[in-house]
Amino acid sequence: MSKVKVEDKKLQKRLSTYLKEIILENFMSHEYSRIPLSKGLNIICGPNGSGKSSILLGISVCLGQSYTERSRKLTDLIRRGKDIARVSLIFDNKPINGNRPLKFTNSDSFMISRYIRSDGSYWFEADYKEISKAELSELLNQMGINPENMLIIMHQGMIEEFALTSPQDKLKMLEEAVGFKEYREKIIEARERLKGLIDEEVKLGEFINKAGETLEYWKEIYNKFLLRKGLLERKIYLERELAWAKVIKQENGLKILKERVEKGEKRLNHLQNRIDRLKLSFDEISKRLNSDRMELNKLFFSLAKVEGEKGNLRGRLKSLEEFLNLLNVLAENINKISEKLTQRGSLDLKTYKSYYERDYEEIKVKLSSLEKEINSIQSDLEKMSEKLTFTLEKYSNLKAELELKKYQFEFLKREISRVKEVKEREETILKELTSNAEDLGERIETSRNLNEIQEEIKVLEVQIKALGDIPEQADKIYTDYSTTYEELKERLRIVLDNKNKALKEVEDRKEVWKKVIEELLEKVELEYKEFLSSLNADGSIKFVNSDDIDKAGLELYVGFKDSPPTLLNGLTHSGGERSVVISTFLLALQKSILSPIRAIDEFDIHMDPLNREAMMRMFFKGLKGLDCQYLVITPSQISFLEEEAQILMVQMSPEGTKVSAL
Repeated sequence: MSKVKVEDKKLQKRLSTYLKEIILENFMSHEYSRIPLSKGLNIICGPNGSGKSSILLGISVCLGQSYTERSRKLTDLIRRGKDIARVSLIFDNKPINGNRPLKFTNSDSFMISRYIRSDGSYWFEADYKEISKAELSELLNQMGINPENMLIIMHQGMIEEFALTSPQDKLKMLEEAVGFKEYREKIIEARERLKGLIDEEVKLGEFINKAGETLEYWKEIYNKFLLRKGLLERKIYLERELAWAKVIKQENGLKILKERVEKGEKRLNHLQNRIDRLKLSFDEISKRLNSDRMELNKLFFSLAKVEGEKGNLRGRLKSLEEFLNLLNVLAENINKISEKLTQRGSLDLKTYKSYYERDYEEIKVKLSSLEKEINSIQSDLEKMSEKLTFTLEKYSNLKAELELKKYQFEFLKREISRVKEVKEREETILKELTSNAEDLGERIETSRNLNEIQEEIKVLEVQIKALGDIPEQADKIYTDYSTTYEELKERLRIVLDNKNKALKEVEDRKEVWKKVIEELLEKVELEYKEFLSSLNADGSIKFVNSDDIDKAGLELYVGFKDSPPTLLNGLTHSGGERSVVISTFLLALQKSILSPIRAIDEFDIHMDPLNREAMMRMFFKGLKGLDCQYLVITPSQISFLEEEAQILMVQMSPEGTKVSAL
């Protein structure tokens, strides 16, 4: 199935309805006229000024047409002396094969009315219900009626107007009249979509270029952002490393302090043990010293005693020696001895001498014994002195060592206390450092010193500062721009794809439009030529500029009495010839026109009697058997009658216009 046939199925079908009656109340020359009409050809005739054209004007006005004869105001259409006029059109809506032509109503008839007041106001009614002009237009559109189209309703003088209408407007009227308007509209819609897509493509191209430039800018910023992020992450790591390095350093310091305390306490215990042992030794040596001193004192006392006895004995011995010497002298000096002996009593000198000699010897023995005892005591004294000296030396050494150890003990004790105080302070600092480090993250074991880490942080800070100010949301901005850029590219791809589709759609629709117009004009031209040949004329219908819908147009060509066909215009052809050509063209179109109601007023005004009669016969012939209603208004007398035509006579009377059927 061709595209054309597919599109044809979508076209609006002609409704099998018609005007049963026209009612004119206080409208122009009609005070009250009821004009019955039938399906098929309706001829309204009567003399000029009788009010026959008012009938067609009433139809148009009721259908919302803006045209008024001689550009009169609507209020000029009200019968003189009246305040309101009404025109009503009654359409037939009887079922045909079980279906009503107008499906929106179940009545056998449907009436449209228009009221016009002398104050300029007006309104429309559909079956006595007020409707807006927009609603009326939609209703008429469904019925396929456009009173503004000259090919549907051609008022008096419009034949000349149509002849002067541009080929482009002629073609548009034709499209609307035959229901092909949708083809043009679809092309225009598709073209508008195409134009919109092209505009969007251009805008997207501009946006993409700008977005690309912006993206490049933000990419550079983003790279800096990533670099700064890496540097900041490294800095954060280093700051964490620094914090934990401080903790580690503090822990190492505390470890040393703990070791110092432990070593100090061990040393303190050792000193205490040594002091305790020294005290025991000192107590023992003190006791021994006291004992040795007592023993030495005893020896000194014994020596003194013996020395005293020795001295006494030596004194006695000296006295005895002296006495014995005296005795020896006495032996030499008996006199003297005698005196002395006499002085001593009766003691015998020998006896006396031996007595003293024995005593002397005894004293000598005692002295020898005392000498030995003295030597022994002196020997003991020397030994005791040596022993005491040793004891004293040992005592002094022990005392000195004890005092030293006590001093060392107290000093070490104070030192340990000081170290413990330092340790407590350092532990407090460690807790704070640990807390700060934990706030920065998990523990990092590092062997680097603080200066090394701090130097690296300073280098990083310089590098970060060198990057300048970077928005905190640079990554989001770059991501958003990247997303937007990709979305724009994707959108452009879609637009290009849609543009190609739209371009193809425009071309396809233009081909369809062109084909249906060509097929239509081909059929119409056959009818056109046939009608012209009966008038001893020839002609053609040309579809010009068919490749350009804006410039495409419809041109009518005609040649009379063996003259070659030329383009219809006001210079080459007379008024009668133009009337014949346009009337013939209208007749040739009748099989294709969509509107169920058509009309023409005074088509024959410029024709001679021969052509007038020939044209009238063609109307009878051309409209015969068509499922439509056609009104022909003419001032001429009808010299023949056809059974399939209804003829109405319009006459002027003192009471106003009268309409009667012949």
